[in-house]
Amino acid sequence: SAAGVTLSRATLTNLVRRAIALLIPIVDAQRDSVLQSRVLAMDETPTKAGKSKKQKGRMHQGYYWPIYGDREEIVFTYSDSRARQVIEEILNEQFQGTLISDGYSAYASFVAATEKVIHAQCWVHTRRQFFEASSDEPLLADEMLKRMDALFAFERECKEQNLENEAKREHRITHSKPVVDGIIERVNELLQERAFLPSAPFTKALGYL
Repeated sequence: SAAGVTLSRATLTNLVRRAIALLIPIVDAQRDSVLQSRVLAMDETPTKAGKSKKQKGRMHQGYYWPIYGDREEIVFTYSDSRARQVIEEILNEQFQGTLISDGYSAYASFVAATEKVIHAQCWVHTRRQFFEASSDEPLLADEMLKRMDALFAFERECKEQNLENEAKREHRITHSKPVVDGIIERVNELLQERAFLPSAPFTKALGYL
């Protein structure tokens, strides 16, 4: 309208639709490239999209499912659902390797039913659980956070020293594995004490880990 030209809503909608059609092959190529990764990170993020069919006057709750590959590539896929079926559709038997995720049970369920895919859960999500439990059990939560921060420090060392493949694996076995073993041992020890309410944030963080 600033140029003195007025376009109808239908015309604008059709222009957007045609632009989307031109972008689809690019997104498909991005997804195919990411799925060639040996290590893949995946998550689901809620987003409002369109009108709700169930609740009048409300927006529908949809989900972005970003997948991040080991060549610093990321592609955003969308679905109306958060179900395990979405994971199956996105990975589409193309991906074979290690899938990194948070603790959402659909990922574990998918991997359990899928050959050639290994499940690796994310330490960043785990750390967040204890950070959020800091006000509940500050001393114990701080202890767990420091243990996990050591893992991140070892990963920074790998990056700073440009360690790859077997060298990175040996560095992790030497430095990170003892820390992880200590974390698991400590978690089991705390759970056996049963000194925390089941509903407490710290208890939930232990269970998540």
